[in-house]
Amino acid sequence: MSDFLSKFSGDKYDELLKEDAQASQLVEQTPSSDSAVFENPAPSEVPEQPVLEEAPDGEPAQPESVPTEPPKDDRSSDIVTPPPAYVPPEPKKTKPTPPKSLDSSRRSTAEDTVVDPTYQNKRKRQYIIGGIIGTILLLLAFFLWYQMNHVRIPDFEGKTLSEARVWGARNKIEFVPTMVFSKEFPETQVIRQDPAPDRKIRKGTEVEVDVSKGPDPDERLPLPDFANLNYEEAQQWVQQEKATGVSLILQYDALIPRYEHLKTEFRSPDVTEDNYQRKDAAIVYYSRGEEQFEKNINVPDFSRKAKAEVDSWASTNGIKVTYNEQTSSNVDQGFIISQSISSGTKIARNDEFSVTVSLGEAIIVPDYTQYSPEEASQVSGMMPLIMHRYNSWVPYGSLVSQSLPAGTELTDQDDKSIKLVYSLGLPYLEDMRGVKNEGELQQYFFDTYRAKGANVTYITEYDYSDMPKGMVIEQSSFARLVPLDYVVKITISLGNGDGNYDPLNPNAPVPTVPGGPDFKN
Repeated sequence: MSDFLSKFSGDKYDELLKEDAQASQLVEQTPSSDSAVFENPAPSEVPEQPVLEEAPDGEPAQPESVPTEPPKDDRSSDIVTPPPAYVPPEPKKTKPTPPKSLDSSRRSTAEDTVVDPTYQNKRKRQYIIGGIIGTILLLLAFFLWYQMNHVRIPDFEGKTLSEARVWGARNKIEFVPTMVFSKEFPETQVIRQDPAPDRKIRKGTEVEVDVSKGPDPDERLPLPDFANLNYEEAQQWVQQEKATGVSLILQYDALIPRYEHLKTEFRSPDVTEDNYQRKDAAIVYYSRGEEQFEKNINVPDFSRKAKAEVDSWASTNGIKVTYNEQTSSNVDQGFIISQSISSGTKIARNDEFSVTVSLGEAIIVPDYTQYSPEEASQVSGMMPLIMHRYNSWVPYGSLVSQSLPAGTELTDQDDKSIKLVYSLGLPYLEDMRGVKNEGELQQYFFDTYRAKGANVTYITEYDYSDMPKGMVIEQSSFARLVPLDYVVKITISLGNGDGNYDPLNPNAPVPTVPGGPDFKN
């Protein structure tokens, strides 16, 4: 069946029509005669041959029914005797014959071809449908190409440049930013874009965007009077003006109400309220009121614990600790003797807490009136500095004074030095005649009397004598006890007169002794 239908396809059908036309022309050109009526009948007189219907595979083809009406002769009205009915021969099994020539094959095909009068319309309809389908396919291909190479750009206004670039990397779109100052948009946010949002753009296109750099830092910014603004109003002003350089700080204050203004400070001394710019740093302090803490800190028992443990506990919990010191014979130095709040009590952060720290066993300053100078130097734990001074009221050898009162407690942190003054009684004036010379008198009177608290001085007179020059030859008082304030007159030998002459000043008087009654300062 497929071979039969293939005859009606395209070019084969046209070739069959041409061959059929040529066959008709050959029949018309053949000469007719009476004797040839039955031998070569015209095409119209040729009896219709039975057409073999295509049978199923393996069965012989059956001829269609043959018309039984006898053909009429055009030249007479007599009925022409029809040829005997066509009886198909029995199929015989013969060897395959060689293929017929091309002309006979085409002729046979043309004879078997049935002309379909609606073929041309069907063919036109096929062309139209094919054209429509082709157009649809072309449009579909263009649509797919357009969808694959174009993308709809979203609205990036208010979004960050990094978000836009992430989208652009996925869709092969390059963003070209222009940085501009803006108070309305935070830093790095997109302000405007070109092309506009929701437009289809081809991949590989550049999109220009204006990106915010934040507010202009050099813009002159008039500052409000923060003393008339509470904390919330100051926050609103900072956000509205984008005053990035202004910091609002809350700090505890027991005197100023909560959220009220405390003070305003500028980091730079050159900045004032009149020339303040957005980039300048300013700190505005507001009160948080008095700090209140919950009493949720448990006080441990620090008795006989090291001071370092108290330090660590107080630092961790924010407790203000006051340390008192006290000597103790039972608690070692640096350990706690007692505490102001008993253990187990709950206190709050910043509460006051005091402990008493041991200074170790104390050294008691003795009463040195009970000790002689020799015994005082042997007292354990003390470092006495023993001095001897003349005193008209305290007997010789008795204690005049001590620098630390008796009974004072001294610790290892204290200085153990103590100054002890013992009495020498009244000064004794020695006999210096023939023993001392004038050159020894100054040191003698200082070391013997004045350095030990007695204001015993001397005056000098000069006289010629047989004693060596400068020797003490007379003394107004000697070999006796004298008061603390006393003046003795001493005569110094001028010898036989030699040595007193001064050639440069022959009339010069005899020198006087410093501190004497004739001495003029």
